[in-house]
Amino acid sequence: MLKVISMTVFITPNLTASFRQALLHYSIIPLLFLSLVSFGQQVSVYNFTDLAPVQNVAIYNLGHTKSVLTDEKGVADISIFEATDTLMFQHTAYFTQIINMLELQEMNFSVGIAGRTIQLDQIIISANKWEQDREDIPNKITVVPAKEIAFENPQTSADLLGISNEVFIQKSQMGGGSPMIRGFSANSVLLVVDGVRMNNAIYRSGNLQNVIFIDPNSIESSEVIFGPGSVIYGSDALGGVMDFHTKKVELSSLGTTNLKGNAMARYSSANNEKTAHVDLNFGRKNWGFLTSVTFSDFDDLRQGSKGLPGFDRKDYVESVDGRDIMVGNADVNMQIPSAYSQVNVLQKFFVKLSDHVNLDYNFQFTTSSNIPRYDRLTQYSGDQLKYSRWYYGPQKWMMHALKVNLLNYGKLFNNASVLVAYQNVEEGRYDRKFGNEKLRSRTEKVDILNLNIDFDKKLSPKTSDGGTDYASGAVYASLSSNLLEQLTLQTGLRYSYVYLNSKFSDTTFYHFPYEAIKVNNGALNGSLGMVYRTAKQWQFNVNLSSGFRVPNLDDIAKVFDSEPGNVIVPNENLKPEYAYNIDA
Repeated sequence: MLKVISMTVFITPNLTASFRQALLHYSIIPLLFLSLVSFGQQVSVYNFTDLAPVQNVAIYNLGHTKSVLTDEKGVADISIFEATDTLMFQHTAYFTQIINMLELQEMNFSVGIAGRTIQLDQIIISANKWEQDREDIPNKITVVPAKEIAFENPQTSADLLGISNEVFIQKSQMGGGSPMIRGFSANSVLLVVDGVRMNNAIYRSGNLQNVIFIDPNSIESSEVIFGPGSVIYGSDALGGVMDFHTKKVELSSLGTTNLKGNAMARYSSANNEKTAHVDLNFGRKNWGFLTSVTFSDFDDLRQGSKGLPGFDRKDYVESVDGRDIMVGNADVNMQIPSAYSQVNVLQKFFVKLSDHVNLDYNFQFTTSSNIPRYDRLTQYSGDQLKYSRWYYGPQKWMMHALKVNLLNYGKLFNNASVLVAYQNVEEGRYDRKFGNEKLRSRTEKVDILNLNIDFDKKLSPKTSDGGTDYASGAVYASLSSNLLEQLTLQTGLRYSYVYLNSKFSDTTFYHFPYEAIKVNNGALNGSLGMVYRTAKQWQFNVNLSSGFRVPNLDDIAKVFDSEPGNVIVPNENLKPEYAYNIDA
């Protein structure tokens, strides 16, 4: 990735009338003399490491009688200082610079400052949905921060999770990536984006690629909770929770407009990837918006030539004049077909109504081309490829979310949030066997409504074609308390209820002994954790927790050949599954 930063500084000289007249009479005075007696009215300050502007740098003279601050663009007006002053550039996260006016002019009024390492408590949001010091949390949590995401530059959010080297990513095709945490995957791990759970009634037990719906270029940080997280997040959080936080709207703190943006273009030779991304932030004192758009186009993937035997792509299928023919692959390392493309859009609006109330609107949309299921397309039946076509249709996901935050609001609670979200998901599967004219298709469309109300109080392919109703509700409470200066207790309890009613209106091909499936399940689970901190920056954690997952529509009402020789059929007697976990 090539990042280009350009900056232009305009310097306005401040000359007296008598001096201007003198210059007219003595035009042969060296230009060096002119530069000594004139100085710029603005100075820009940037991070020496990444050239990014640095805001809130304090600039003052040695006598501390005059001072200014840099704005969002790292620029400050220094016209209040004298030409003979020596200035100090000071920021808590950077080493102090002392520069006189002559040196400043020689530097073209552009000052680079070097960052210094300061040990701060890491802030975690995913453990309890509120910001919390990392040292107070007994769970094992891995954080992938913004700087690491930018450095690793992942192609998809599945690749982003793999950065931690603690989440295994299974890929059946290039346009996929199913996270596995402690042996759990698919609908036994939970995906959350900006506080909204993505898991829904059609999440299957086989590997899922839904994580690639999320644009890695719009992510600010990602947190992974290992072990059951059902107390806070409910069903499906058996193996863990993957919590993604997208970029926030940045307001202006100085009464001016905070306008900034980023643009990125990337090319990768392994899959001939062409990705373009742009985002723009506009912030005023009390409101602002953020827009982010990414387009990615991936050609067929080239695999490594030093792989295990049996993975060469010797043949693939082409249709010529309506007939399937097997074509020899000129390059056995090219995975044909595996190409796909994807578009991601993020739009946020933020309004600060008062010091205690703000509104946050979040819109996300993604759509893809057809995504070939490469592993199925490499299966043989005798000497002939089994499938001519096997692909996921355009995968579409749309989310609207409105969040009301109440901060330091009253005696009953310190903070509260009300989150209302709507999601629309459309997924399809298509396959056609070699030489067969019939294209089998299965399309699923799901509408999801989410309502979360949280309070923080500090104490010192479905055969169900007749329609399906799916609803869930829960109530939970959690407590975090510092029993001693070195000892923190964290515990929680949750009760969840899930209702599902699925009707079968057409049983022509599948004769089931029932016409409908009704499920009513309740589950109680909890967690108990302790953190002990020593005086030498050591920390000892122990955490006991339970998790559960209630069967969804995909589990109960599906007919599907999950693998050669195995067929999954509907089952009305499925019960919730539980997991029990000890971390130390």
